[in-house]
Amino acid sequence: MTLIEKLRTDRIQAMKDKDTIKRNILGLVVSNSQLLAKESKEDNPSDTHVVSVIKSLIKGNRELLEKAPDNQNEKIEIEILENYLPKQMDDEEIFYIIKKFVESIPGDQRGPRAIGLVMKHLSLVCLGRFDGKRASFIAKELL
Repeated sequence: MTLIEKLRTDRIQAMKDKDTIKRNILGLVVSNSQLLAKESKEDNPSDTHVVSVIKSLIKGNRELLEKAPDNQNEKIEIEILENYLPKQMDDEEIFYIIKKFVESIPGDQRGPRAIGLVMKHLSLVCLGRFDGKRASFIAKELL
């Protein structure tokens, strides 16, 4: 079962359970994922489309929480959305992957300019299972 299929079935269940917050946020993820897939000229949203939509919604909700920390709906939405993300890698796993890649870069090409290469490699290898800010920080330390 793909991620988009799971979201659709969970949304139907949320409708049956009369869970409006979950129903609305899952509907938003499904519709935004479909729009992203159409922009990419694909028929159905891939898991990468869905994960990128979920991450952007979580990021937006966290920004809203910084401005209005009392808002419970954003907290609930973040909890719901995080359940659909793949297991995030910890710092040690990220460090190991980055270190291995940095060792393969010739010495004269290392430095701050190589961060883009490292992040591109990490995104291809890990497929959204890492926090970009933490990975960037680790890459800067190693370069």
